[in-house]
Amino acid sequence: MFFSGGSVQLTGRAALGTLVLLAALGAVGVAVAAWSTDRSTQPPESPKAVTADPSGYSELPKAVTPKGILEHERRFQAIAEAHGNTRAAGTPGYRESREYVAERLRRAGYGVRVQSFKFPFFRVLAPLEMARVSPDPHAYELREDFAPMQYSGSGEVTAELEPVDVSPSPGGEPGPSTSGCEEPDFTGFDEGDVAFLQRGTCTFEEKAKNAEAAGASAALIFNRGEENKTDTIRGTLGKPGVTIPVLGTSFAVGEDLVRMTQGGDVTVRVFASTVSETREASNVIADTEEGREDQTVVVGGHLDSVPEGPGINDNGSGSATVLEIAEKMSELGIEPRNRVRFAFWGAEELGLFGSK
Repeated sequence: MFFSGGSVQLTGRAALGTLVLLAALGAVGVAVAAWSTDRSTQPPESPKAVTADPSGYSELPKAVTPKGILEHERRFQAIAEAHGNTRAAGTPGYRESREYVAERLRRAGYGVRVQSFKFPFFRVLAPLEMARVSPDPHAYELREDFAPMQYSGSGEVTAELEPVDVSPSPGGEPGPSTSGCEEPDFTGFDEGDVAFLQRGTCTFEEKAKNAEAAGASAALIFNRGEENKTDTIRGTLGKPGVTIPVLGTSFAVGEDLVRMTQGGDVTVRVFASTVSETREASNVIADTEEGREDQTVVVGGHLDSVPEGPGINDNGSGSATVLEIAEKMSELGIEPRNRVRFAFWGAEELGLFGSK
């Protein structure tokens, strides 16, 4: 949730509980009053300098109550439960959350804008799997040994693992690896194999696209091995477009598999079930009719949740509080000297797309 006026802006992730937000509400109300009654381009140095409240803002902190905020939070929870326990941008749960907020603002008398935009959507639909089929069958642990690349494609593949320009001793040579960064790296690559790549030089997206173009059925990218480059890679392909499964692994897994491929064929199984595509989301924006546009005060928070949950704390708490402030300002008939804008951003959890 953030609060801004003119060129001054305070931002935060807003994973705050309702009580914490309410504790700060009194200071926020006084600060808004100060901005609203002062015609200068800067806020007063201290809220204590405000000795009068002609706009009626002193009633706002008392009007915004836990009961009112929890009414909105419970509605967000019910929406999530009706739509797969999520309110992530690009899902029915988000669209219903957006409509709820927009309708409450309209009832409060605000002119509401629903600002739509495209964004890259990604969601893992089922737990990913990775295993060595032969020799010496072994199932790897999700998160500890491997993780999906954001915007990975889907598929179930059992095929031979084929190293691509991987050094004999991964991590042991100076400088980053160029594994898979150039099309010639895949000269002689057997179509249908799983491309085995090493982190370094170019982006994960470039490595994955080159592997897919060469006919790979999946791609594994293992870490380098230098300091701070040993853990399981949790990377991103940047945007949708790659259709094959792409997983990142730890350096230990990569080093072990390199050693095994030097001794003979290695067959692996990879399973990934994901959605990676461009979708539409929306911001909800409402302005007070009164107030100077050149000194607009913005109070906002993101409305979407992560795909894995309903997001009632992060950021249902912030969205509910912003909505309750807007409603109570209308009920109290507050006419601010400076315009106030209430904003509910979409697709924050996937990259700050709405607020940008």
